[in-house]
Amino acid sequence: ILCLGAGKGHEMEKIHEGLPHSFVTGVDPNDHYAPEVLRRVEQRGNEVIYLHESVRAEDLREVPDASQDAITLFFVMHHMDKRTHDAVMNEVDRVMKPDGILFVAEDLVEGEEEQRVTESIDKRLNWEIADGPHEYRNADQWKKFFGRYNLEMIREREVKPDKVRHGFFALKRK
Repeated sequence: ILCLGAGKGHEMEKIHEGLPHSFVTGVDPNDHYAPEVLRRVEQRGNEVIYLHESVRAEDLREVPDASQDAITLFFVMHHMDKRTHDAVMNEVDRVMKPDGILFVAEDLVEGEEEQRVTESIDKRLNWEIADGPHEYRNADQWKKFFGRYNLEMIREREVKPDKVRHGFFALKRK
């Protein structure tokens, strides 16, 4: 299982707890070997690894072709410039097994006011100091985007626990 945008390793830890015989690989150039990441990786032995900081979601050359049963992109794409989204999806397509599953979670936005609120909360939640990209889409826009990569939705869910809507998508190849 490949976790793109693995952050501090919480996601990797939870996946390995739920699937203890899985091999989990994390990629996140911003949190590479932060103390929390080191602690979590060391606790899991060699079944959980974090690739070095030069590895990016849009350049996974260290990950072999068709090697991943599942890939996660949890609240990652909207933090990347939209111009890199195609490169990310091309790499996902390359490294995911033919019967693999892509799991995506993203903030969903309809209109300027919802974008303003979502971006403000996102910046506070992630302790963003610099202005980085916040490339939000609504659910239909995400579905159309995934469709360009020959992916079909096998399950989707939208929730709004507070002020920000979230979309959860499970996709496979058509």
